[in-house]
Amino acid sequence: MGNINDIKKIRVLEIAHGLAPGGIEAFLLNIFENIDKEKIEISFDLASNGKQYHEERVLNQGAKVYHTNDLNGIKNICKHFFSLIKVLREEGPFDVVHTNIDFFNGVNLFAAFIAGVPVRISHSHNTNSAHARTVGTTLPIKLYRRFMRFFINLLSTEKLGCSKEANIYMYGSKAKESIVINNGVHFEKFRKNLNKENDFEVDKDKINFVTIGRMCEQKNSIFIVKVMNELIKINKNVHLYWVGQGPQEKDVRELVNEYCIEKYVSFLGARNDIPSILNNTNFLLFPSKWEGLPVTLVEAQVANLPCFISDKITDEVDLGLCTVISLEDNEKKWAEKINNYIKNSNYKNSVNNEKIKRFNIKNVAKEMEDIYLQNK
Repeated sequence: MGNINDIKKIRVLEIAHGLAPGGIEAFLLNIFENIDKEKIEISFDLASNGKQYHEERVLNQGAKVYHTNDLNGIKNICKHFFSLIKVLREEGPFDVVHTNIDFFNGVNLFAAFIAGVPVRISHSHNTNSAHARTVGTTLPIKLYRRFMRFFINLLSTEKLGCSKEANIYMYGSKAKESIVINNGVHFEKFRKNLNKENDFEVDKDKINFVTIGRMCEQKNSIFIVKVMNELIKINKNVHLYWVGQGPQEKDVRELVNEYCIEKYVSFLGARNDIPSILNNTNFLLFPSKWEGLPVTLVEAQVANLPCFISDKITDEVDLGLCTVISLEDNEKKWAEKINNYIKNSNYKNSVNNEKIKRFNIKNVAKEMEDIYLQNK
């Protein structure tokens, strides 16, 4: 019998915008760290020029990281495209390309097709985009999405997505050919009885909320400030811990100052102690305008943290602890409902064990492993 080290590994190139703190990146990192590395070798191609937040983390675990180019403007998109082909040809051969950049997956799949990569995987992580919401009704954007959907469906050998809605968003009528891959979570990191690192300190006499995500339109960051402002008017015994940064950070901070609620809001920036934060707060506030299936909401429920979420998030994410509030309601209504739910214990507080086990990273990593190895 041959030595296991002599067995040829399947080489996978993960393509993403970057490795910053975020849901897509969390999914890729979780897969990378839990896949069978005796069978599969994962590298990363990042559509970015600068060093990324989690880059050292994957380098230290033996991964190779390639930078092609930022995607701002036609010239840079072309640079990325030709650089990607060069990586695939000169650093390969790669057996699998797994692309995770929304409709831009079409461009990456075309590069992989030209380079002769046999397994080409498109992954949908969302149900909308900020760009599409801003100018989505214009003819150029409609044409772009239609053209890219055609390319994705034509050139992908596998179509994946984090939810049924995310698959419909990207693949249209071909969504019936796609597979839902749940966003896996390290249960032992997020469950209080297993997690030994619970050193994040809060005032236990307060009702402590946390929100996690980029400060941007998608996460409805300005609305979060407005909700907290109204909630504080009703109940002075609340506090919000805000994890994340982003393009709306200046506006968020200015609005907090304008409302004079600085002592009720703590800005934590980018963090790597999310399990500890979730294990020491009382509720998660997550009123996003759109999502695929947020890893954060899975992590929170694994940590047994009740969540207040918007009705724009797929119900597939509700593992028993999500209380849904409509975005048709204004910030005052949100605050009143949250306060009433808390006061009367009407929020969901029991996890569905059958549902939640599907999000165990060990199971999800095995699903991805089977997909990567399908043509071996």
